[in-house]
Amino acid sequence: MKSRRKVEFGHKIFLTTGKKNLVLDCQIELGNPSDAIKFIDLLNKQKEIYLRVPLQVSGDGGFSSQDNILQAKRLGVKDICFTKRCRLSIKEMVKSSYVYNKLKKFRAGIESNISAL
Repeated sequence: MKSRRKVEFGHKIFLTTGKKNLVLDCQIELGNPSDAIKFIDLLNKQKEIYLRVPLQVSGDGGFSSQDNILQAKRLGVKDICFTKRCRLSIKEMVKSSYVYNKLKKFRAGIESNISAL
């Protein structure tokens, strides 16, 4: 159930997928932690599993924060796209509008996988 209230049904999960829609990681959370505080944890988990962070990341608007973008760039992520821009220009998140639009479309495509799962 998606709301700001206490979780009543199911669990909150974080899915990490690759560019071919293969699920690379799934984390099941207790309670309802904020997406924004989990973003760097999810990147660090990818680094732990694959010994590197992805070069490009596209995520839900809940992960959006200026701090997350700065920390991700420090970890080595080159391009980041959130469904909310968190008061940053496209150029601060990605190298071009073209890349931003590609990552935004990729994120929209992931929604069908999430629904299927």
